[in-house]
Amino acid sequence: MNSSRANIEDRERIYLALLCQGLLNDALRAEFEDLLARRSWESADHRAVFEALAGWHAECDAIRASLPARLTRLGFPDTDIEAYFAPAGVSVATALVWLRAEPDSRPTGDAGLGPAERDLRAAAKLE
Repeated sequence: MNSSRANIEDRERIYLALLCQGLLNDALRAEFEDLLARRSWESADHRAVFEALAGWHAECDAIRASLPARLTRLGFPDTDIEAYFAPAGVSVATALVWLRAEPDSRPTGDAGLGPAERDLRAAAKLE
């Protein structure tokens, strides 16, 4: 994996950790979810974790206990969730600056999809 992709995946993990760990008030969580919903995900696991978390308001312990079942229902039963409960390593403010600076809209069609989403779309066509 090249360092640019690793950096993107690290940021994705940080965004998801902030959602999992209950470090966001309602307004910040809504903004994070809105911005993340438009994101082209580098990691299929990260995309699945976001889908499992979106709109779900629960305490950190409840998320840790129920996230594996939610991921299984989404077709990601072997996703290791521990990274999302490790310290994020950056402040909420820093993560929000990064997220706000990312492109906020995707072109239509496959060109606007991240690698994870292209893989999911290709797999769906095979079914």
